Amino acid sequence: MVGTLMVLCGCYEAPADLVDTQTPPGQVQKNDPPASPAPPETPRVVCDMAKFSFTQESGCVNDGWVEFCAAKGGAPLLNTLRAISPDVSIVEGRIGRAGCNEATEYLVTHTVSEVDCMQRYGALTDPAWNTLCALSQVPETKHFVPGFAE
Repeated sequence: MVGTLMVLCGCYEAPADLVDTQTPPGQVQKNDPPASPAPPETPRVVCDMAKFSFTQESGCVNDGWVEFCAAKGGAPLLNTLRAISPDVSIVEGRIGRAGCNEATEYLVTHTVSEVDCMQRYGALTDPAWNTLCALSQVPETKHFVPGFAE
């Protein structure tokens, strides 16, 4: 019985698509599990800190918004700002706390909600800070200040 089993096993040949043709005879092929992809890193946007009167750590010390000025640039500028932050409010003829020039600049307001803050009157979350940093990279923007009701 054992002899018959050995003879049958000696006759078996694996199908060609299951045979590893790259491993030299006599060496054992390692079947390592596939490497899992590294988690994607959250890209950090560079902030132009010369334009800010606050930092990420104090970014939620406001009444629910941040204001800044943007040199009037028509539809291309407005589209750029809204592409970064769709909920920005852009008005003409207002100075605001940012001290915009009514004749040559827009007053832009960016909402800061509770989910944007680590805690009340604390630091901004990384995604919220990255949005403000992206807005600061638009050449026409300046004077980012916390918004307070008067």
